[in-house]
Amino acid sequence: METIIGISNSFFKLNNIRINGDKSELLVWNAPKDVIKSIKMGTNNDLVVAKKPSQESKYLGVYIKSQAGSSHIVKRVKNEIKSMVNLLKYKKITESQVVYVNNVVLMARLEYWLKCTFLTQNQCRTLHNCMILLLKQKMRITKSANNNIFTHQGLVGMTSLLQHLRTAQYADFIVRINSQEWDGGQGQAILRPNQIKMTLGISAAGPLPYFTKYIIEQLLNALNRNIQHQDQTSRITADLTPSPRYQPITPQHPSLDRRRKEWVI
Repeated sequence: METIIGISNSFFKLNNIRINGDKSELLVWNAPKDVIKSIKMGTNNDLVVAKKPSQESKYLGVYIKSQAGSSHIVKRVKNEIKSMVNLLKYKKITESQVVYVNNVVLMARLEYWLKCTFLTQNQCRTLHNCMILLLKQKMRITKSANNNIFTHQGLVGMTSLLQHLRTAQYADFIVRINSQEWDGGQGQAILRPNQIKMTLGISAAGPLPYFTKYIIEQLLNALNRNIQHQDQTSRITADLTPSPRYQPITPQHPSLDRRRKEWVI
């Protein structure tokens, strides 16, 4: 790290660029206890001490820390929604303006913050509930009204945090799984074992002899019934868009035919 910083400092010096080391921050992950967690940075070689694992830093608009967990992101999301609600609570605005601020301004900001954070359905509903209560107040509707009325696109049209995150994550997943780069291959390497486990009811990462024997038996049964098998291991892309002409097939677990003494899918 010191070598890389030295090269960057020489580049800055060559181009007459001065770096303020006092504004630099240092985060350290999984460092041994005997390692000095500090480094010299900037034109004046200012000493930068590493932050504590619980302290966060802002990098490209996203807050990160060396300690595992995403509680700091959830806390910031909660504070951002509350500050937006407090800002609009006493303003004379219509429900359409509240929906616009939520769908265009707030959701885009929260999506960027939550790129590397996974929230459950209950967390999304709890965090976004105060924004829906604000909309009910502006529409002069009782608080006990069902939230589906306000998130329905044919009625009010407010986008909930759960809907927005699901749409964004699905889009990112489809782009990644169809990518020709390394992320596409990595995504399929993670996806295929889970597909095998969901379809066959057994884990591909389990006992290899049993799984291999099962595959060989099924291939032999297919050959005996004149069923051809096409190798799909070299396929890189995967089209996840369902065709409207065909109905999706629900995977069934294999069953053992006692009379024929073979597995049937």
